[in-house]
Amino acid sequence: MAHIAKQVHFSTPRTDLQLARLDGELTMEMDSLHANTITGPFRLETSSKSVHLEDLSGDVHINDKNAPIELQAKAPLGNMDVTTLRGEIDLSLPPNASFQLDAQSMGGEIQSPDFKVNVDNSGRTATATGTFGKGGPMIRLRADHGTIQIKKNE
Repeated sequence: MAHIAKQVHFSTPRTDLQLARLDGELTMEMDSLHANTITGPFRLETSSKSVHLEDLSGDVHINDKNAPIELQAKAPLGNMDVTTLRGEIDLSLPPNASFQLDAQSMGGEIQSPDFKVNVDNSGRTATATGTFGKGGPMIRLRADHGTIQIKKNE
């Protein structure tokens, strides 16, 4: 799919995808989904499919199993709710982003080399919380047996 100015809803037995607008391209294969320049609300429920999204703005809800999730967000940020079971989350945010963070990784760790967050990797469940800039949208990240990495866009 490419350059779709209206809402899209796509459903298969393994994947349910909804997005408000696609100014770039979206490619989906059996084990992966790659897309760029997406405006949310963006909603994805899938399993065993690696997700790689670039230039993502607006509200985001992703629930995946057995695969990594890599997101590169741009302004304006919206609320994010990203969950993976047996997968990693790699989130890149604009350097001057304002947001609230609530992240948890059971059986994994949380890394935030660019944003000063309150990270606690000492227990079975790693946590990270913080408010950046003026606060704003809530970014909620949950990983079960996977690392969460939060960094600034390059």
